[in-house]
Amino acid sequence: MILKPIINSPNDENWIQYIGKYMINMGAIETTTRVIIAKLHSTDQVAIFHEDLELRINYLSSRYPNSNHIKHKRAMNFFKVLKKHVGFRNVVAHSGLLYKDRLNNTKEVVGLVNFKPSNKKTNVADIISIQEMKGRVDESTKLGAMLLEFQNDFTLEKAIYAK
Repeated sequence: MILKPIINSPNDENWIQYIGKYMINMGAIETTTRVIIAKLHSTDQVAIFHEDLELRINYLSSRYPNSNHIKHKRAMNFFKVLKKHVGFRNVVAHSGLLYKDRLNNTKEVVGLVNFKPSNKKTNVADIISIQEMKGRVDESTKLGAMLLEFQNDFTLEKAIYAK
């Protein structure tokens, strides 16, 4: 089987839908982190506002109030999961769909190629399935909603005097 990158195939609509939804969800999370930081400091003129998403997540995580132990533990788990999506978002943004030729001269999408940095020497890649992509869309939707839920927990005092 020869795998090839796919561009504008007539049978990639599900992939377009899931990748699009995922990227929109992650874009909303990007924006929300910036809104929270701007609210914390009453300005968007702080250096962290312009840093990458993982650094902003670390910043917010270190400033999340810990007066309610149960809520703080939930938030720390949330930030941990959210950071994993930052890496996956980069895979999605920089990878193409792969397809294989069928016997009837049509093309079948195999998945999204995930060349991991640890695979550079062997050129081995993982294939992300449509089921995994759908799961990531669902999870990123929940994460975005949780971030919106957590935003009102941040205070200016905590931002100034935190680590």
